[in-house]
Amino acid sequence: MLEEKYQRLRKILEEMGSVLIAFSGESILPSGEVAKDVVGSKAILVTTKSDVNPTSELEEAKQIAKSLGMRHIVVEARELDVPGFSEQSAGPLLPLQEGTFCEAAEIATGREFKAWRWARSG
Repeated sequence: MLEEKYQRLRKILEEMGSVLIAFSGESILPSGEVAKDVVGSKAILVTTKSDVNPTSELEEAKQIAKSLGMRHIVVEARELDVPGFSEQSAGPLLPLQEGTFCEAAEIATGREFKAWRWARSG
């Protein structure tokens, strides 16, 4: 089953020809390696710089991107500028996530890359 997923990912990337992958940690390693192998320099990693997360998370993301030998873009999340953010209870903030992804997609479009959202759950 893992081999099927791997081959499916390769096929998707081959069809796309370029990819922007949003990531925050080590979960990117397998897909990042495949993206680099399939589309080479047309694979870009993007991570958000968060107002509320530790800077160590961003530094880890930078190190991972460097270890993969891939270009890495950092997008400012600016969560504290989102009305009601500080009043939110624990839980996902989908509009913020979508807004950040849209900004990443604009970066990709401006650089002639296709944006692909791959959510990892669990």
